[in-house]
This record gives sequence, structure tokens and C-alpha cells, in this order.
Amino acid sequence: MSRSRAGNYIRVGRRDRRCGSRLPRLAGVLIAVILMAGFFPTSAAQAATTAQRFAYVSDLNADSVSVIDTADETVVATVPVGDRPNGIAALPDGSRVYAINFDSDDVSVISTATNTVIRTVDVGTRPADATVTPDGRFLYVADSGSDTVTVIDTATDAVVDTLAAGDGPAEVAFTPDGRYAYVTDFLAGPAGTVSVIDTAARTTLATIPVGAHPSGITITPDGRYAYSTNFGTTTVSVISTSSNTVVDTVTVGSAPADAVAGPDGSRVYVADMFSNAVSVISTSSNTVVDTIPISGPTPVGSGPNGLAITPDGSRVYVANTFADTTSVISTAAGTVADTVDVGGRPTDVDIAGTATGGPSAPSSAPAAQESGGVVSRENENFTGIVAATQDAGIRQAVRDIRAFVQQVTKRHLDHPAPARPPKIRHPRLAARTPS
Repeated sequence: MSRSRAGNYIRVGRRDRRCGSRLPRLAGVLIAVILMAGFFPTSAAQAATTAQRFAYVSDLNADSVSVIDTADETVVATVPVGDRPNGIAALPDGSRVYAINFDSDDVSVISTATNTVIRTVDVGTRPADATVTPDGRFLYVADSGSDTVTVIDTATDAVVDTLAAGDGPAEVAFTPDGRYAYVTDFLAGPAGTVSVIDTAARTTLATIPVGAHPSGITITPDGRYAYSTNFGTTTVSVISTSSNTVVDTVTVGSAPADAVAGPDGSRVYVADMFSNAVSVISTSSNTVVDTIPISGPTPVGSGPNGLAITPDGSRVYVANTFADTTSVISTAAGTVADTVDVGGRPTDVDIAGTATGGPSAPSSAPAAQESGGVVSRENENFTGIVAATQDAGIRQAVRDIRAFVQQVTKRHLDHPAPARPPKIRHPRLAARTPS
């Protein structure tokens, strides 16, 4: 099946999975593009361990989700969802996928059997991303605009609780036993924080200072460490889950948006949005052992954002927000093995499996028409936040984010994406000795 591409390359829009505007996703993609322009850096959720797998990509500016068959890396369906989907989360059994709609303040529930939306769930304001608990019972949605986490019972898809969170919650990651949820607080001041929630009591146990504008977060399979990507810096904070303190800081590329840990726990992959690369961290030494370039249109580049990894750890899927593509990284070779055209401004990706075969009856959504620039409601939100708060630091941070969004938007308008050359279907991958 031919690859599909939806949306125009004009407007600027990473969990243990996947920026969307987050203050008002202010807390998606860039310090502010992530937030208000429409794409919070998002993170990668748990993948299903079943027979046939599909990668689901949130297309922020196309109001759709692209479905990629991981067997041959082709788009097999495009599912219309809510307004500006910024995050994606799949159930462990692969039966349903949740699209987190930043602008319509709701979640679209997708049946993977038919690739259609079977219901819509209202959540908090400006939901940026979501993650399913390890047992699959609940979905935790980070509501960046209302500073809450909405808890959805996945058996009924009904909201069962709303928890107070930090400023501009952006991403959620769970310890393997599901006892604790770690939430990045994207707007919690220049230092930035990660909130720790006791999932049984559903109360906040700790608040951990990290780097500026933390966005993505992932936890190692043994549950010992959480890695928080500090989008406003070039660092990743390593948190000990036993002490809830930062025990190390790793320097990566510019604007780290998301992170995902490999299944064996030896590597953590980080999407460096402004460096157009994925950094590979060795968890034994907490050093970068490889940097994988992600090509994209120049001078803007690819803008790698949300990440997901296959259960066997052989491939990492990267949602490239600036290039309207998803890259497939071979972890053995440390190179991009494939590139798939998806919808406009992809922000996040997750992997779902089906035991009985692929989805049926692919649906298609019309390409979204873009007006260019940041939408007016986002500018109004910035203005309202500045006027409402008495905190001088927050007021200045909002102004800085607004200016940043405008700057990045102008870059995209001045440099539209050029046509990409035909993809090599079976590239020769050089063997690489593991570090």
C-alpha cells in the first residue's frame, strides 16, 4: 500500500511514551511550540507483546492518527480523531489505543480491530499526553492546562478520578509494579520538577527538582531509575526511585523532548528535538554512547519528538514533528532503517499488537487545512496567563515561550519543507559493536 501524507507543512504545532501547547499540552513541542503551538514533547508507552504490531502516530495538525504496519513500514489507515492529538497510549493487550486531543480537551478511544473511534472521553484542560498503568486497568492523562491528572478506567472508559498535579503536567511514567506514577511538571519554574503520585492513595508523595521544562520521562524495567528529559536544557535528569532524588545528570542534544528505555534496561533513547538526533544513553555509566542523526528538511530539520520501542528492543520509532515523518531506527546498527510519511506535525507514537491479525477496513481522514502560524486561541491563552498570575517568574516564562513559538513559526514559514528523495527500501546497515 502506498504511504500516505496528510496536512500542510506550515503551522508549528513526547512517557515512558511522547509537545502540544501545554500551558493553557503551558505547560507537546518546543519550549513553547510544544506547549501552545501544538505539540508537547511526548514520550513512549508500553508496547504489546502480541503477534502482529502496528505503530500509532498522533498527527497534531491533521486531527488524525496514522497507523503503520511495522511488518513493512507502510501506513495502512488514517483515523480521524479530536482536535490536535498530541499524545498516544496503547493498552497492553493491543485492543485499544487512546489519542489525547490537546485542543478539544478529550480522549478518542480507537478500536484497533477496526481502526475507528468507538467513544470520546472528556478530560481536563489541554491534555498533553497519557500513559496506561502496567496492568492495563487505568489511563492517566496529563492535563497541562488545568494542572491535573485525569484517571480513566479502561474497562469502561469512564473518568474515575481527577488528581491535583504540578504546574503544566506533560508526561506520565509508572514503576513496573504500578505503585507510583512520575509526572513531569513542564511549567514548574526555571528548575522544573517531577511529581511522584502514590497510585493506591492517589496523592502526591514527593516533588523532585530537575532541569528546566521537563517533558518526557521513562523508567527502567527494573524500576530503579527514572529518566526525565529537560526540554529547556541539554540534559536528562536521572532519578533514583528509592530516594526520589536526582543522582546523575546526562548531557545530550538540544531540547530533549522524550525518552524511552529499552526492554533490557541497558539503554535509554532520547529525542533531541533541536539537534535533529536521538541520543543513546548507557544506563550502566549514564553517558551518551551513540548519537543517531535524524534527517529532515533544512534548515529546520526533523524535530524528533515522541518515541516508542518494540518489545524486543530491535527498533525505535520516532515521530518527527518538523518533517511530517516517522523514522524507524535499527538499534543494532544505530542508524535510521526506514522513514514513513505520516500526517501533519506528528508528535507522539506508541505500538499496539494484535493476536489475530491486522486491522480491518482502513478509514481515511481529509487533510487538514492549515492557516499558518500559531492559532489565535493560543495567543489569547498566553495573554490570559500573563494577566492572571502575580508570579513575576511565570509571567516572564510565558512571554519567553510566546516569543519562542513566534520565532520557530517564522522559521517554518520562511523555509517550507522540500520534497524528499525516494526512500531506499532495503538499506545496507553496517554492523556496530555494542558499547
